[in-house]
Amino acid sequence: MAKELTPKEQLAVTSLIKDDILDLKAITARIGRDLEKYDVVYTKTDSAQEDYRNRMVADMIAGNGADILFVSKEDMWILQEKGLIADIKEFLPEDLMQKLRPNAMSIGENADGMWGIPMGVEVSTLLVQNHVWEGDSWTFEEMLATIEAWQGEELFANALGDSNVALLMYAMVYISLAGSDFVDLDKGVCNFDSPEFAKILEICMKYADEKYYPDTATTVSMMKKGEYMGYISGGVYNEDYMDTYLRYGEVLHPVGYLSENGAGHYLLCDGMLVINKNCKNSDAVEQYLQGIVSKKIQNILSWDAITLRNDMERNNFEYEKEYEAYLKSEELIKKCVPYDSRYDKIITIIEEECIPFFYGERTAQETAKIINNRVQLYLDERK
Repeated sequence: MAKELTPKEQLAVTSLIKDDILDLKAITARIGRDLEKYDVVYTKTDSAQEDYRNRMVADMIAGNGADILFVSKEDMWILQEKGLIADIKEFLPEDLMQKLRPNAMSIGENADGMWGIPMGVEVSTLLVQNHVWEGDSWTFEEMLATIEAWQGEELFANALGDSNVALLMYAMVYISLAGSDFVDLDKGVCNFDSPEFAKILEICMKYADEKYYPDTATTVSMMKKGEYMGYISGGVYNEDYMDTYLRYGEVLHPVGYLSENGAGHYLLCDGMLVINKNCKNSDAVEQYLQGIVSKKIQNILSWDAITLRNDMERNNFEYEKEYEAYLKSEELIKKCVPYDSRYDKIITIIEEECIPFFYGERTAQETAKIINNRVQLYLDERK
């Protein structure tokens, strides 16, 4: 007589991340094979993000929706403010939390709890020629003076081949807004209409005529000849910074972006895993979360992102220099702080208003004043 199969309970997982770098469907399937009692169903939206978000929120308010969701950081905080997601710590035991990187896990944390697990975490930092700047960090004034004194034709290189203008604005403004004098979100005031910000725009215009993007071999050669002042490392995983160190370690060291407190290295994140407060089966959710942060899955993810675990063993180094590079990458990751995405709207405003300036239609001072007015209006609306 045939054995009657026990119906499986369903665990619903969905992704709202438009361009996630991780194969979350494959990861979910891998974890699902270990959840023998559950039928793990993964979906990914192909609708307009805003429409899908509205339907998702409505479903969750009604007590429905997927059990586990991959969302942006912005969406995570929206869901948390509405009281629709659960505290991650309810599903991860303390001994397991101790094995996870506290700075990476803090991306989903606030005073009320931990609301998400970061996925696709990467490091962004600035490496500078040893002979140009010897310190391990620098303030706005120190960085500005160093750039103004630079005599070379090229400033920063990066693996993506972005223009000098994009790299300069990123390094001097966008990534560093949280610690700058240009804006204070808590007080709701800004100071872009200043000689310092106009000076940044003028420096960017000076380097706005870059016409080519060298290949890696050419960039390495130019860097070692001192033709670049530094390199922006936006590595998506440990091995990327290891490669950067192996290429440039003899001439560059990580200084980081502008920082008044020495924390100029940042962790960026492509998305967050969150838990529906009304999830149907907390046991399945707990097993899924513990699967995500397990050594097996984190080892897979480490090829595309920084592993969330601080106890991963590495013993497959082919030579001593590679091991040295690994230690350097770990040392850098420990110094990183989460990037504050609350400034993203302000960055969009700056990008929009800088376009006429780089086309020669406005002066730096006019541009700074317009940016200041728009940002202040945005800050007033947030109050």
